[in-house]
Amino acid sequence: MGNSANKLGVQTDQRMKRETRTLLNNWQAAGGDIFNYFSLCSGWGTYGYWGLSDDITYDIDADSGYPNSERFPKWGAIKEFVGGLPPPPAYRRRAVRGTSGHN
Repeated sequence: MGNSANKLGVQTDQRMKRETRTLLNNWQAAGGDIFNYFSLCSGWGTYGYWGLSDDITYDIDADSGYPNSERFPKWGAIKEFVGGLPPPPAYRRRAVRGTSGHN
C-alpha cells in the first residue's frame, strides 16, 4: 500500500478542504449538473480512502473545529459548498404514457 501513514495523514490535512473546494467549484463552473461524491463514509485502509470520513457517527455540526479546522476537512468543504448553493430548480415530472392513468 505504499506509505500508508502519509496517505492517512492527507485525509485529515486541512489543505484537502481547499482541494475539495477546487473540485466542486470547477464542476459548478463546467455546468454543475448531477454530482455524486463516491462515498460518505467508509473504512480507510488497504483498498483506499474513499469516504469523506471513516466514522459514520461523525457530526460536523458538533465539531468544535468547524469551519476552520474540522476533523474531516473534505466534509467541511462539501457542507460549505452545499450551504452556499441556490435551491435546486423545480423539475417538472412528466408522466410516462400508460403509467399516469390518464392515457
